Amino acid sequence: MATKKNKRVEVLSPQIKCFGGDITFEQILNVVNGEKFQNEFKDHEIKLMPTTLSNCLVGIVMTGQNKDLPPKRNNQTGEFSQLNLDVNREKLSFGNIFLYDVRINVLFYELNINGCYLDKLAENIQTYWNSRYDDKIELSFLPVSRKGEYQRLMKMGYYKEFYVELTNPTEILQDYKDSTSSLFSMAKSYISKGMKNKSDVFVLKFATFGKQVNKIGLSAKAVLELAKSFGFLLAGEQRKNVKKLQVKGYFADPNEPQTLQPINLVSDVFTIYIKLTVQTLPSNLQEIERKEEIEKLYQKHLPELNYIFNRESNENH
Repeated sequence: MATKKNKRVEVLSPQIKCFGGDITFEQILNVVNGEKFQNEFKDHEIKLMPTTLSNCLVGIVMTGQNKDLPPKRNNQTGEFSQLNLDVNREKLSFGNIFLYDVRINVLFYELNINGCYLDKLAENIQTYWNSRYDDKIELSFLPVSRKGEYQRLMKMGYYKEFYVELTNPTEILQDYKDSTSSLFSMAKSYISKGMKNKSDVFVLKFATFGKQVNKIGLSAKAVLELAKSFGFLLAGEQRKNVKKLQVKGYFADPNEPQTLQPINLVSDVFTIYIKLTVQTLPSNLQEIERKEEIEKLYQKHLPELNYIFNRESNENH
């Protein structure tokens, strides 16, 4: 029986700020289909694939690398040597499969440490679009809230505490050093200031002494902006370094508990995987297998997603 490996898939909601007309992520994907983006050491190409799923676009981000390559090592002698690669005509290749549901604005995206990170994908698409169209955009991806904790967070009438704990903040800043996301800019600024002390753990806490001392509580606008900005890290490889992202407060709704309530935003996101066959020396990106796997994963979680977005729609009316 073939050995399978798990590949994590993020469940995200594309967020588009458009400084002009209304632009959808569906429009954007169709525009960038077949386009190639060149970065310092890698290039990325977005390719849409046929699918029979209603209201869905399926595709793959193909990453090529022919610079800054590691050497190979002989098992017997321990000697290192160059890869047998003609860098003028060949490159190492990696893939990130994705599926986008147009109806509910949800993106399933495979994480691949050697492929294209989500922030780089957003940056490539944004740069390409803005260089060709007058209606400029800013693109970001937010993790989909599984239990509706972000929605509950907005219902609080009194915010007592905001707390975030990150490990390896240097690694986080290195990964996002070129990020131009306005969503992440607040968190990035706080982390950068904290790193002046060369710490391995970053902790940020804002709190009140309680309603008797502070009648108003923390600023709702500030807490929600902080939660979204640090929540940006939950949509990608650096989620592993977000140890805690929590808000404590009291709900205004009498139907909710009236005691101090914690909202844990880390445990609220999807942790799901596709399974790919392990190949010693693959001759392709396993595109067909990847496509079948992400379509199955999407269909498995579609009822839950429909429930989540129907619930949010009802709550907003």
